[in-house]
Amino acid sequence: MMTRNECEALLAIAVQSSDVDEVFATLNATDSCSRSIAGRLLLPPHRMRNTEITVTVRKGRRYAMASGNVYDETSVRDLVARAGRHAQFMPEAPEIIPFPGTVDSAESPMYREMDISRGVDGFERALETFLVEPSFDGMRVFGSATSASSSLALASSGGLFLYQPSSLANAHLRCFSDDGMSTGFSERYAVNPADLDLREVLESSARGCGQWRNPSDIKPGRITTVFEPRALADLLRPLLQQFSRRAIEQDQSFLRRLDGTSFLGTKLFHESVNFRSDPFDARVPSMPFTSEGQSVHAEDWVSNGVIAQLVTDRYDARKSASAEVAPPTNLIMDAAAPVSDIVASTEYGLLVRGFANLNILDPKNCLLSGSTRDGVFLIENGKITKPVKNLVLRETPVYLLKEILAMGHAELTSTTGSYFPMLLPSIRVKDVMFTQLSGLV
Repeated sequence: MMTRNECEALLAIAVQSSDVDEVFATLNATDSCSRSIAGRLLLPPHRMRNTEITVTVRKGRRYAMASGNVYDETSVRDLVARAGRHAQFMPEAPEIIPFPGTVDSAESPMYREMDISRGVDGFERALETFLVEPSFDGMRVFGSATSASSSLALASSGGLFLYQPSSLANAHLRCFSDDGMSTGFSERYAVNPADLDLREVLESSARGCGQWRNPSDIKPGRITTVFEPRALADLLRPLLQQFSRRAIEQDQSFLRRLDGTSFLGTKLFHESVNFRSDPFDARVPSMPFTSEGQSVHAEDWVSNGVIAQLVTDRYDARKSASAEVAPPTNLIMDAAAPVSDIVASTEYGLLVRGFANLNILDPKNCLLSGSTRDGVFLIENGKITKPVKNLVLRETPVYLLKEILAMGHAELTSTTGSYFPMLLPSIRVKDVMFTQLSGLV
C-alpha cells in the first residue's frame, strides 16, 4: 500500500495538467497474500502487489478515461495525455457536471498494520490439527484464506483529495462429504487479521456439512422461515440498491409510486425495522467516500418501518437542487434476541442459512428468485429436527420486512462472496414462498 503523502504527490502530477479542462484521478494500491486448499492439500502462499491509476478527463463537452499500472512522473503525465487524445473522438455530453471539489472526509478505522504473509500463516497451523480430527473424516474442504492491505486515493483538478487505507482478512471454505451429497460453507471477514479465527471457520464449514447429511424432501409452498444473518444479507443487498432517486426515476425500484413519486416518508415495513449506516462505526468500519468522490455520512435509511432517506448522486442533486446523499458502504440493523430464542418460539418452519444465488425477476417490487444453500433445516415444536433439501425461493424482501415475526441478536456478516460489512439479526417471517425443490447440493 502507499502512504497518504505518496498518493497525494503522485495524483498532484495528474490533476495539474494544463492540456485538458478537468481531471479526476484514482489511485488504488493493494498488497495481498492468500493460501488455498483443495481437498486436503494446502497450496503454497500466493503473494500479489498491484497499483493502478485511472484518470478521467474533460475537454470541452467530451470525456475520456485511461488506466495504467506504472506510476512514475513521466508515466502519469503520459496517462493524462492519452486520455486527452481519446477525448477528441468521444461524443459530446449533453450536460457538463463538474468533477467534485474539496469535501470534508475523515479516515475510517478500517486499517490495522500487519505483516501480509503472517496473516495467513495460521491457516496452515489450524488445518494441520483439524485434518487429523475424527469429526473431519469423510470430508474434503475447498477455499482460501487471504489477508490484504490497500490504499485508495482520489484527486481532482477542482481541489479534491481523499485518502483511505484499509486492511482485510477473510476466509471462505466449503466442505463436501466424500460422496459429494452433503456440503457446508463458512465465510468470515475481519479488519484485524488477529480477529479472524481460521480454526473456527474450518469447524463451522465441517459442522454444517455433517448436519446436512441425508436431507429429506419437503413440500414447497408458503412456510414460516427463520433466515440467519448471512441469508438476510443476500436478501437485503438488492433491496438496498433500490434506495436511489435515479432508480425510482427509471422505474427500477419498489420505492416508486404509480404517479412517479417516491415512497420517501411512508411506512412500508414492520415498525421494528430500522436500517442505518455509518462508515465510522468501529464494529463495521467501511469506506468514508465513494469512488466518485462523494463523502459517505451516517444515515438513517429506514426508521421504525418508515423510508427515511434516498441516495442522491451529483447529477440528481444538481437537477433537483437537493443535497447529495452517497450510497451506504455498510448496513446496521440492531436487534437483541439470540437466534436460539427465535427457533425455540417457532412451532413449525424452516431455518435457512444461505443462498447459492438470488436473481432479480422484477425490479419494480424487488422480486427475487434463487436456491437456498449451505443448510436448510426443519423446525418442529421449537427444535431443529432434520435437514431438508434445497428449495427455490420466490419472494420480495419488501414482503419479508413487512411480515417479520421476530428478530435475533445482530451479528457481523456480509453478502456471500463479496465484502459489504453488515450488522444483521436473524429474522423469522411468516408464509415465505418456496416454489419447488432446487436439486442443488
